[in-house]
Order: sequence, then structure tokens, then C-alpha cells
Amino acid sequence: MEEGSTKQLTRTSLDVAVHDHIVQHILGNGLKAGDPLPSEKQLADDLGVGRSSIREAVKKLQSLGIVEVKHGTGLFVRESNFDPLREMVGYVIRFSPRALEELGKVRFLLERAAIEEVVPLIGQEDIRTLKEILERWSQVAASGRPWDHFDNEFHRVLYGPLGNTMLTMLLEEFWAAFEQLDDPILHEIRPADEVIGDHRGILEAVIAGDPALARLRLTQHFEHLQNCIVLMREGKDRP
Repeated sequence: MEEGSTKQLTRTSLDVAVHDHIVQHILGNGLKAGDPLPSEKQLADDLGVGRSSIREAVKKLQSLGIVEVKHGTGLFVRESNFDPLREMVGYVIRFSPRALEELGKVRFLLERAAIEEVVPLIGQEDIRTLKEILERWSQVAASGRPWDHFDNEFHRVLYGPLGNTMLTMLLEEFWAAFEQLDDPILHEIRPADEVIGDHRGILEAVIAGDPALARLRLTQHFEHLQNCIVLMREGKDRP
């Protein structure tokens, strides 16, 4: 990129050009998490732009979770993560109660499809792990200690046999987004034995090899959460 040509670029288009160059360098060279990137000086020389343009692009790539800066060492490819998505979703559901309702439906649709796929794939080791989660969950709930994390763990292990990292990450981010909210309606907790009973019923259907029954019980489990979300939205929509 010649210096003369950069003068014709707007600030925004220049930032985009530098951003795209760095991304293409990562993809084109098959770089992996932890691999080093060219220095800011090298990138500036390669593109014929000022160091400030490189720094701006790097800041944006940092915010997107694509690169990381190790001070005194240099630029590196960052391990894939959904941190930016978590921040964005967290803001959106605070700004728009309807977005939370939509997010809940997205999670339900993903799980409804996943539960049918996992039934023929789940193994005995997975089943043992899920039973252990339910047992520990019951013990912790009976002691009066917080037990929400067992809910998340159950769903994560349940879909593990699919080997779908993206699904796992999305479900984790949805869970994290819900956890950020402090609305008392949303966090109205059903008795632990009812919630555990829902999950035990889902597992029994999976063990029986009945995907239709597993999906039905999953649907029933999600009804309470969806009802809470609707009540919260209606409360905030009122003048």
C-alpha cells in the first residue's frame, strides 16, 4: 500500500484496510493461538502507514478477541473465545427486555435439536457422569448451598458427545448472559427438587433411547424459564 494512496483513504477505510490485512495474515498463514504476529513497526512498513494506524487496528482486534498484546514481547494470535459476544449480548438484553425473550428461545431451539441428536450417541461414561451431577446437585441443594452451576454443568455434559465446540460455547454464553441479570422475577427459583426432577426425567428419556420423550421433557423444563422472561418483559414494558 503506497503512502500516496493512503492519503485518499478516509480514517475509517484506512482502519478497515489495516484490520483486514492483519486478519488475512493470520488466516493466510494458518496461524494458531499463541503464534506471534509481525511487530507494529513491521506491519507499518509493510502497509506504508503510520504506527498510529496499526495501533488503532490492534485495539479493535483486541476488543474482538482476535489478537493479544504482551507488553515487552509483541503481538500474538489469541485463543478463540466469545468474550466480545458475551459483552454485546449482556448489553442488548439489558437494553431490550424483548431481546432476552428472543435469546431464551434461541437457546431452547438449539437444545431441542441437540437433544434428539445426542440420544443415539451418548455413552455409559456420559450417563454415569450425569447421574453423579444429579447426586451432587441433590446433596448441595439439601444443604441449602447455591446450586445453579449444576444446571449449567448438566447441559454441558449432556451435549458433550456431539463434539460440537461451537454449540457448547454458545450455550455457555447464553448461560452467562442470563447470570448477568438481577431481575427478581427471572431469578425466581423453583424448589430444587422440582428442577432436579426435570433433569432426571430428561436423563431417563435419554437412557431409554427415546429422543421424542427427551425433547418433550426438555420443552417442559424450559417452560418455567420462558414464563419468567415474559413476566419480566411485561413488567418493564408497562409505563
